[in-house]
Amino acid sequence: MNAADPATSGAATADVVVNSDPVMTYDIGVGRCVSIDGDMVVAMIDSAVLMKLLPGQRWQRFGKSRLLLSPAACSRVRPPVVDQELFVDRAAIAAQQSASVDVEGDGVLCAVHLGALLENLDPQRCTVDKPKKRVWEYRGPRG
Repeated sequence: MNAADPATSGAATADVVVNSDPVMTYDIGVGRCVSIDGDMVVAMIDSAVLMKLLPGQRWQRFGKSRLLLSPAACSRVRPPVVDQELFVDRAAIAAQQSASVDVEGDGVLCAVHLGALLENLDPQRCTVDKPKKRVWEYRGPRG
């Protein structure tokens, strides 16, 4: 047995953490997928998504507004499926992915930046309340 070799000497080894702040990645649901072509995915979006992509835009009613985006922006974990929720990958849209929105459903497209969906979405650390006292902790010692 070699004393210099930690694997054979029984010495404990520790892993070195290079980056203690891992990048969080998650998918974002944007609406119901209505069609998938080779180079385009179309989803019906609601007012919350439309207001993030086009602030100040008046929303008419559900079923009119559509989001047209590249399949590269879609989630790899939850790929697009027609008549199911469409998920986009956070990391993909953070990398300057652009898309188009048809607000009125009349074919007139507005260019949008999908990164706007990330505003105010990063999870924040919640405040940890102090544990509640038990009944016997209020009474004090018995004497």
